Amino acid sequence: MKQKWIVKDGGNFKKVVESPVDEDQTNLNNFLKTTDLEAHDKKLVDAYKKRKHLAVKSIKSYQVNKGANFALERVKLETELTSAMLRSGEWKNAKFKNYNFNAEGLEGTGGHLHPLMMVREQFKKIFLEMGF
Repeated sequence: MKQKWIVKDGGNFKKVVESPVDEDQTNLNNFLKTTDLEAHDKKLVDAYKKRKHLAVKSIKSYQVNKGANFALERVKLETELTSAMLRSGEWKNAKFKNYNFNAEGLEGTGGHLHPLMMVREQFKKIFLEMGF
């Protein structure tokens, strides 16, 4: 009745339009063809959401490909060049870790004592333990 396809005449219903076209069905079929909601009218999308004809879901997918360094077995990268590697010639085939030249290293602790001061500290501890 809202679409004016039929009219109520007393207790009977009469058909007004010979071949009605359901716009909702065609619009919903268009939504199935194109999943991009920005391509459709925002008011139309909101109306269908309110009537629970549309439910918007986000689907995330990932594609995994073999990279340039793909190998079936893990190979431990060498960290340093040793004299044994040089003698045997193994260094030609070995793969090394990248060296980080920008590393700042460990932050130093407070201060350091002179070696003679460290000896003095040891004597001080010994005498304190003995009771002096």
